[in-house]
Amino acid sequence: TPYVSKNPKEFWRRWHITLSQWLRDYIYLALGGNRKYLRNILIVFAGCGLWHGASWSFIVWGLYHAALVIGYRLTKRWWDVLPSGVQILLCFIFVSFGWPLFYTDFSGYLMLLETVFMPVNWKPFIYGWLDIPYVVMVFFWTFLPAIKFPSFHRFLNWVVSMAPAQAIMIVAAIMSFYATKTFI
Repeated sequence: TPYVSKNPKEFWRRWHITLSQWLRDYIYLALGGNRKYLRNILIVFAGCGLWHGASWSFIVWGLYHAALVIGYRLTKRWWDVLPSGVQILLCFIFVSFGWPLFYTDFSGYLMLLETVFMPVNWKPFIYGWLDIPYVVMVFFWTFLPAIKFPSFHRFLNWVVSMAPAQAIMIVAAIMSFYATKTFI
């Protein structure tokens, strides 16, 4: 469950575990580990981006994650005292802003950032009213494992594991296929 990580460093411990461990063992530690932390993190994440594809957007994606990890290290004493829900939300938001670099070029990414951060251009309903239940389903699908409701825990596990809930997610995903690009 990488999306319930409290910080970017934890995210990378949970995300693509074999690649993360390989990068740590064979690049980061080979370069000297913490002795040259800033340089080594930049090299490791640039290499991680290059491993994903031979495009500048992948390298920038890697450097973006390097900036997240370095930024967390610099703000660790302030970050770690935040409530855990705030930490998870911030980490999720920061990580999510890097994903569009995987499927768009720089001009598309800049247009996305402009759309998100310029209220004049913001269009909350791309697909119409289907967006609201779709966003709610994706939110619960992503974060439900981290939510602790002792009295409802068994009930929530049952709801999440129900075949109809999964069928609804699959149908919602299929309905959004026309607007997506394939990765590989």
